[in-house]
Amino acid sequence: MPTSSPDTVRAVHVPARDRWVLVWDEGRSESPPMRLRSIPGFLDTTFGSHTPTIQWPAGISELLDRVDVADKEAARAQAHAQMMRREVAQGLLDTGIAGSFGDVAAILGVTRQRIHHLLTPEQ
Repeated sequence: MPTSSPDTVRAVHVPARDRWVLVWDEGRSESPPMRLRSIPGFLDTTFGSHTPTIQWPAGISELLDRVDVADKEAARAQAHAQMMRREVAQGLLDTGIAGSFGDVAAILGVTRQRIHHLLTPEQ
């Protein structure tokens, strides 16, 4: 185990073995060859609570960046949808179109518990 946890480890593909190696400490330390699915477990057991960032080869890094952007856009869209759902639910009650949380739930196609969660202020 390393004496201090690096901030970044470099992922290197070993095509002949169809495995990946993580390299850190300016190339002085190296993981055993492993499959991609083993990397998270290796990082957890090797570095503990200070898990370093993986520096992937350029092609993979660019793809992961695209996924990260898409995930952030999806999170913003989900937050916006949540806000709109809350506004619509409250509007249905305020205008009298719906007389209860159950009515709002039926109109929006969700459970009454979901409407309760949307419209009840957090303590």
